[in-house]
Amino acid sequence: MKRSLGTAAALGVAALLILGTITGCFQMFGIDVVDLTVCVLDADTDEPIPGAIVTVDSLSATTGGSGCCTFSALVSGVYAITAAAEGYLPYASAATDVDPDEAVEEITIKLEKVKIASGEIVGVVTCSLGLGQPFIPIYVDGVQVTQTDATGYFSCTVSAGDHTVTAGTATGTGIASQSVTVVDGGMHPVILIFDI
Repeated sequence: MKRSLGTAAALGVAALLILGTITGCFQMFGIDVVDLTVCVLDADTDEPIPGAIVTVDSLSATTGGSGCCTFSALVSGVYAITAAAEGYLPYASAATDVDPDEAVEEITIKLEKVKIASGEIVGVVTCSLGLGQPFIPIYVDGVQVTQTDATGYFSCTVSAGDHTVTAGTATGTGIASQSVTVVDGGMHPVILIFDI
């Protein structure tokens, strides 16, 4: 255990020495370098997005818990910067100027969540006598999504498009079904009636 900790410490020191040497060489030849910190936030909440992949030209890093990552000793100039995270639209900037007058420059990128077109199906399952049927499984396109409440009503949110809504039994046998076209943001009533 001591040997692996010693090796890790030695590698860390070596990395710092190499980085310091590179930075020192750039400065010796009058080349300005900048440490660039990129923070990736949710555009709606301003919360940090950990695990986002950020690229600066050919360099790549992953944001930590703070939503930030740092690219050290960049030569000042213009860079292409991208950011991507699961569930968000990707960001790309073809020309971002990294300022040589700043020892550390910070850029904040706000990612928009991917919005899926969806609507709500609201309905009731009744028998031919008009009595609401409690606790009946509700399937959308063959997948159980909810069940009726104690009075026979149900609601669920599904993606926009054409769907088949089925009231079923515990064994998955359909007892009544109806086709519905769901539009984004819409509320779509369904009445499923079966004979008793």
